[in-house]
Amino acid sequence: MYRSQNQSSNARLPRRSLGYAMLAFTDVTLALKFFAAEVGVFLVYKILRGDFYWWIRVEGVLSVILSLLVRVIVKVITDFTGCVHFRNPLEMGGLAYSVSMVWAQIMPFVALGWYEGGNKEQMQTLLFIR
Repeated sequence: MYRSQNQSSNARLPRRSLGYAMLAFTDVTLALKFFAAEVGVFLVYKILRGDFYWWIRVEGVLSVILSLLVRVIVKVITDFTGCVHFRNPLEMGGLAYSVSMVWAQIMPFVALGWYEGGNKEQMQTLLFIR
């Protein structure tokens, strides 16, 4: 089990990074929109579950700012490293972690659809589409 989680985690970084690299090569604004949409959906999910506020108790506006900052940082770290420690219910939670893991596998194929570079055939070969 440990090895399979480790291999899955190691496979996430290059796949998601490749997807964002293809998007950024096509249009940096498009890559930023994808990133903002991912983080936005995650934050809406946390708000709808009533789980937006971070587990350390802070009062007032500082609690919103700290929670927003921590949730975004945890999402980015988990997306690009696959750190299994953040599937804890107090951080991402199991469902959000699993969806993030599945999206990391799909992301390069979606990005390839937007990719307009001259070496699209090489990217398809790299992703084993051809």
